[in-house]
Amino acid sequence: MSQPYYMKDVKKSTFALEWIPFLIVDVSISLCGCILAGIALEILFTREFIMRDYFYEEGFLFAIIVLSFLLSIRDYFKARKIYRIIKEKPFALIDDKKLVLCHGIDSFSWEHVKDVVVEGGRKVVITFTEEGEQKKKVNDLKWVTGKDDFIQSLKRACNERNISYRESEMTLSSWVGLSLRMMKRLLLENLPERKKEYHKCQKGEKVHEVP
Repeated sequence: MSQPYYMKDVKKSTFALEWIPFLIVDVSISLCGCILAGIALEILFTREFIMRDYFYEEGFLFAIIVLSFLLSIRDYFKARKIYRIIKEKPFALIDDKKLVLCHGIDSFSWEHVKDVVVEGGRKVVITFTEEGEQKKKVNDLKWVTGKDDFIQSLKRACNERNISYRESEMTLSSWVGLSLRMMKRLLLENLPERKKEYHKCQKGEKVHEVP
């Protein structure tokens, strides 16, 4: 069984919906972080701490705002690069030997997968063993075109290999945690180049695109 799923429907509106709120939060976090860092340095290196003088007389606040926006712009361009990769690369791949998720960031050999949980048709939690230690990885199936078909294929693959498979409802806290986790992963982890790997998986097999 080899069914790569491609995410072809990402548009500018989707990018705005997903990343603009994050950038707003990122600006706020960067601003607060710079302010706290400045306060800490002021306390460490001076005896008299006069916040008002630094904010209004020495342009300290202005410098903090500029720095926070520069950090946010950096994240914005990194997000744009990731967005282009997402459009071009398959999000998920199921074949006879492994399960690949998150555009190739996560690759699980079926021999090591112990448990699969799908929450609300969106969040998937993979429990697997690595070097004798049991670990978990969380992924978001939002980018999978033909998501229902993919979930059914995942369920069949687990049943064929006697791997525990469960489905449950997603709570609000779980949804918020998933969104924050995936944004952090995509920004902090580089998407590896796995095109050769996908070609090997697809070689000699019929590859179709889920409508």
